[in-house]
Amino acid sequence: DDDDDDNDGVISCLFSFLQSMFEAFEDDPSSTNSLFSGEESPWMSCVALETLKTLTSLTHENVDAVPIAARADGWQLLAQVIYAHSAVISLPHRHDDLAVFAVDTMANLIESSSSSCPDQHDIMAHLKVVDTSSRRAKTVLFLPWLVKHLVKLTEGFKSELLHEDDSESRASASSARKERVDEASLMLDNYERDNLLLSGNGFVLLAYLLLGNNNGEVEGLILSNLPGAFVQYKIGFLQKALTAFGNYYRHTVGELSMAIVAPIQSLLHGLNERLKNLNRKHKASSPESHSLCRPQQSKRQSGK
Repeated sequence: DDDDDDNDGVISCLFSFLQSMFEAFEDDPSSTNSLFSGEESPWMSCVALETLKTLTSLTHENVDAVPIAARADGWQLLAQVIYAHSAVISLPHRHDDLAVFAVDTMANLIESSSSSCPDQHDIMAHLKVVDTSSRRAKTVLFLPWLVKHLVKLTEGFKSELLHEDDSESRASASSARKERVDEASLMLDNYERDNLLLSGNGFVLLAYLLLGNNNGEVEGLILSNLPGAFVQYKIGFLQKALTAFGNYYRHTVGELSMAIVAPIQSLLHGLNERLKNLNRKHKASSPESHSLCRPQQSKRQSGK
């Protein structure tokens, strides 16, 4: 119990330290960018990285960390780190580790809060970040921005790995392409590989959010910003992204990848069950409610 109390105190202190660090940079976006490139202050990048690594470790399967994070504005801090990193996404020598561990820490909090205090997920629906890239700072709703950001990261390899398409012909003829997913995940260049790793961690976070709460607002913000005209294609996109992410780790790390691949497999199973439930509901409902399953015929097509 004493150890748990010590860990709780450490979590709070780490969030406070992280907040102080970013407050010192908030008036100078270029200094914040240097955290993610390590060019001007490499020691600051290292300190920030070790802080986030420790937070990721201490929040793993720790339900007590959820209210601590809320009291310490932890959700806000993690979101701001992830958002600030997007400013350097086009740099050839960017450092993604800060953003990755911020995403992983947030995913840990979401996973733990699903069973202990799912109301914490409501925070994600209203969480905002500050954009200081222009003269007049503005606030941005974090969750829809995050979904769009993660999808954009997949642009370079979407056709090879995700096969995102709403056509029935693509869905029915995808078996041969699925065999190429493993190979394609190994043929990415360094930039695309970094994008796969960063977006993959983010999609894990989104999957935990979709599966771990009954907040329709959170679900709507996620699904409305995923590619695809219908819900099952949106969830299918998420499944394929997670599969590509897991395949990459499985091929590059081997047996040691199970610590990452096993949770991904669990999420994929949960998403698959979600799709099955959706299909059952659509089959049981009236034809007019099937718009999520297939396009409705136009008046011209239906002869009306």
